[in-house]
Parts: sequence; C-alpha cells; structure tokens
Amino acid sequence: PVFALPGRVDNPMSAGPHKLIRDGAVLVTSLEDILEGLGPLPAEAMEESMPRVDVELEMEEVARPQVRAAPANLSERQNLILGHLAEGELGVDQLIDRTGLDAPLVLRELTFLTLKGAVRRIDGQTFARARG
Repeated sequence: PVFALPGRVDNPMSAGPHKLIRDGAVLVTSLEDILEGLGPLPAEAMEESMPRVDVELEMEEVARPQVRAAPANLSERQNLILGHLAEGELGVDQLIDRTGLDAPLVLRELTFLTLKGAVRRIDGQTFARARG
C-alpha cells in the first residue's frame, strides 16, 4: 500500500502527497493509520522497545553519541539488515544488494525496525542505526 500525509494546500511541497491521494493512496494522519493500513502485523512488531533511561549518566557519556543496542525481539531478516547498518548509513538499494533480500521485504523490515526504534531514516531512502 501507498500512504500519503496531506499538507497545506497553499504549500508547493504538498503537491506530491495530494496527487498520490487523488490517485488512490491511503490518506494518513497518524502512525495508527499506517499500522491499520498494513493489516495484521507479527506480534513482535507491536511490542514496545523503548530504551531504559539512566539518569545517572556521566556528562561525557551524554555528549558522546552511541549506537543503541538492538532490541532482543528481532527477526532473522531484521538482524541481517541491522548488521549491515552497523557499517554506517546505507540506502535501500545498497541494503537490497548486500542482504540479497527482495525489495518489498527490505522495505517492510525497515518499517518494523523504525517502529521498534532500532533504525532511523536519514533522508529519502537512506537509513542508519538509531543513536542512543
């Protein structure tokens, strides 16, 4: 499915999402709309995986960005993708080439990894491991 978030009608940047909606994309206004549109998800995709915050961190640890540990409830494909992202930022096409997975699988797993907080979108189709 294709999802589109509408924007202001007077903003030229909203032309793309508005055209997608006119052409049949699912109009979304929240994360719940996307999850509903994806249909039944595996149980582990819906589990909360928020990192524990330790208020006793030393100042030098706070200043230095760290890669967040991977959630324990990842599938084999999600671990494969996350392993390749350990090397740094990668585009979706690079992940498809390196993992050998089909494009729809990579995109779906990236969505799940993003929802779990394990990866973050850099821009467009470029992803990286989430920072702690």
